Order: sequence, then structure tokens, then C-alpha cells
Amino acid sequence: MKRFSIVGISAIAFIAISVQPPVIAAFQQAQSAITSKLKQPKLQVQLTAERQVIKGAVATWEPLKDAITVQPGDTIRYQLSGVNESDREIRNLVFTQPIPQKTVYVLRSAAVAESNDVKITYSIDQGKQFDEKPMVKVKQPDGKVELQPAPAEAYTHVRWKFNRAIAPGSPIRATYEVKVR
Repeated sequence: MKRFSIVGISAIAFIAISVQPPVIAAFQQAQSAITSKLKQPKLQVQLTAERQVIKGAVATWEPLKDAITVQPGDTIRYQLSGVNESDREIRNLVFTQPIPQKTVYVLRSAAVAESNDVKITYSIDQGKQFDEKPMVKVKQPDGKVELQPAPAEAYTHVRWKFNRAIAPGSPIRATYEVKVR
């Protein structure tokens, strides 16, 4: 039986601080006043994973922490979550997540908690192109080629495009599921 480990991942923003001589302090204060109006909003995003546990007829989710072993057939739910930590709206926010190797995307599992104004698209070509309903060419027995919906095994990435501005202090949560091969 195949086994592999999944490690929790989180993204953290770092801020660099530098000390300058007093001679250029006045210039930097003026520059700071100008650039403070140009600063980008801050969104710290965390990626977590949970394994589905089925006991009888009840399904629950168990957090995956550190290096945990999963088995073929296990369903894993990934969650991207964050909060707009700035005093400005975040516009044109896009999350793109790869489907991990040795897993298969669970069709129609991508979701977002806070809004219906999110466009979810998928890639079947390693993230080069995205579509709401990826299609593949399939050769029929009579030799004709038809376009058909891509099978779950073909999906390589999921993308969420938020069509609304994310207000200051607002949370964001996007999820998707995969099945371990």
C-alpha cells in the first residue's frame, strides 16, 4: 500500500526595518508621507488541511498537523483562509492552488464561504489556462473528435477570483477537496 506525508503550509508576510542617518531623515519622512497613500492592503493567508474520517454513517474532518501519513482513498480538504488586516479594501483578489501530486481533485468541491460573487475556474494544463468547465478532445469509435468535460484526473489547479472588494477586517475562506491515489 502506498503512503506519503502531507505537511501543513502557511504563508507569512515579513516586514523589513532599516535605520538611516539623521541627514536624510527629513527626505524620508516626506517620501513616507507620499508612499503611505500608495501602500497595498495586507492579507495574510494560511493553508491548512483536514482528512475526512468516516465512522459508521457520520463523516467528520480531522486536522492534518506536521507530517501525517494518509492512505490511498483518503479525502483531504484544503482550506485557504485569511483576513484583510489593512484599513483599505482589497480588489481583484485571486487565489490559485495546485492539485497536489498523487491526488485527484474531487469535482465540484471548490467553494468559498463568504460570498457568491466569486468565479471558480480550473486548469488542466499546469496553470496555463483556466476555465469554469474544462473540456478535452476525445476521439470517438467512428473517428470523429468530440469535446467532453475533462475528467477529475486531468485537473491540475483551482482558481478563485473574487469579483467584489474585500473590506477591511473581512475574512476570506476558500476550500477544495482531493482524493489520495
